[in-house]
Amino acid sequence: MMATRATKLVLGESDRVLQPGRRVGFDNLPDQVIRNRMAGGFVFNVLVCGETAVGKSTLMNSLLKRDLNTTPRTHTDPSVGVATEQYTLEESGVTLKLTIATSTGLGDQLDKEQSPQAVLDYIDEQFDQHIEEELKTTRDHLRADTRVHACLYLLPPTGRVVKQTDLVLLKALHNKVNLIPVIAKADTITPAELEAFRESVQQVLADNGIGTYDPWALESVHARAHFSHDAEMIPLATVASNEFVTVGSESIRVRQYPWGVIEVENPAHSNLGVLRDLLLRTHTHDLIARTSDVMYEHYRQQLDYRLMKKVASYHK
Repeated sequence: MMATRATKLVLGESDRVLQPGRRVGFDNLPDQVIRNRMAGGFVFNVLVCGETAVGKSTLMNSLLKRDLNTTPRTHTDPSVGVATEQYTLEESGVTLKLTIATSTGLGDQLDKEQSPQAVLDYIDEQFDQHIEEELKTTRDHLRADTRVHACLYLLPPTGRVVKQTDLVLLKALHNKVNLIPVIAKADTITPAELEAFRESVQQVLADNGIGTYDPWALESVHARAHFSHDAEMIPLATVASNEFVTVGSESIRVRQYPWGVIEVENPAHSNLGVLRDLLLRTHTHDLIARTSDVMYEHYRQQLDYRLMKKVASYHK
């Protein structure tokens, strides 16, 4: 049998305390993440839906405070489609690669039964492209995320009911995107009509089980603190314009009428500022994360289920 000898190590008092030569420095990790993300820029994709001439392009110009030079559309489109435009915006050294996808021809056809399909196909195509990239042996890490992060659905200010075409598409969209309903051209109806219409839309959404993006459900205390708006404001009512008036040294977007002027940035006139906060100030990251963690995962699971059923049918 082999004997072993234990060696007793005696530590001095000064040896018991770790004395690093310098600070460890892992508190710099957040700064490193921020620098790396800023170097590549950020990606945000918005789908804007609504019938022709409801004010989709004007709303985006007003939201982003710039002229995006989008192609104007008429009621002559033979079918419903989706037009995309890419923009690179920079603010305070931060680059945003913005894609705006806009529905075209919605509500212009006599047979509206297939109207939602082109919009739904566009959303699914972005999911499919992401799945294909994930399945590759070598992924393209420089490929931009094209999945729709937020969908602004512009409702015409009828003041009474939600159109059937809009209702059908809303029902099809709410499980695929972060759906944010917006009452467009809210200045064309009276305040009393606006509130009645808002309540009508809320009731229609509830009755049909249509879920919308809920900014108040976000767990981030920081985001909630900077979004101190009333949940009853959904759907938001916006006024947008490409017209300007000069007040002192400032140029202000307005809607001009014979009886006066409506300022699109004035919270008493429009919820445009609330919508801008929601999209670009307080909840941008949550919209992106929820697209990836909820909407995309739901689509992928449904796709797996459909494939399993298809395979099972071959073996019958």
